[in-house]
Amino acid sequence: MKAVMRARLGAAAIQARLKNVPGVELTTVDTEDDLAAAIPDADLLMLPDSHYSAETARILKERAKKLSWIQLLSAGYDAVGRHGYPANVAVTNAGPAFAPAVATQALGLLLGIQRQIPILLADQKNHAWDKGGARERCAAPIDSTIAVLGFGYIGSEIGRLLQAFGAHVVALTRSAKPHPYADESLSINELRNVLPRADAGVIALAASPETRHLIGAPAFALM
Repeated sequence: MKAVMRARLGAAAIQARLKNVPGVELTTVDTEDDLAAAIPDADLLMLPDSHYSAETARILKERAKKLSWIQLLSAGYDAVGRHGYPANVAVTNAGPAFAPAVATQALGLLLGIQRQIPILLADQKNHAWDKGGARERCAAPIDSTIAVLGFGYIGSEIGRLLQAFGAHVVALTRSAKPHPYADESLSINELRNVLPRADAGVIALAASPETRHLIGAPAFALM
């Protein structure tokens, strides 16, 4: 298998791992011109979604005659969806690899807001100590209903962590399929009915025309 990779972040680690995989010949490229030269006999293309441009899509359509697989080195795939890819090519993303870090970041931000960390940091900067104000407004996941929009690799990992903290997790997806890390699994069409009883919402949806502006002032007004 001939693989072509265009990436910066993590490129050295990927090269080191593939070096010991029998039958894999890896070519790294830095520019779209390099990609155009390397892709005609490639079976696999690896790159992050941020590197997938309209020009990349054109190159693949015109020159990637042997290509059967695009492995995105990112969780998101909105650029691929926007620019398109050859019909006979399978596209996979790296959602499982990013899920623990992204979910931990999401939970950390939620905890920071619920525990009023921004207010406390502002008080610290002003050499003030408000013993009552911030404390009275503090909340915790164990007292909360959290709506998680999207329950793929990242959304479900967010749900798992939230459940460990005692939160009531409402998963909102297209399928409404039950999931062990969700206390409720509802259709995304139920969003307006869920938000009034939600203490917080976490968005874990792919960026697409369908999800653009899904959350805005009208949605926040319901909470």
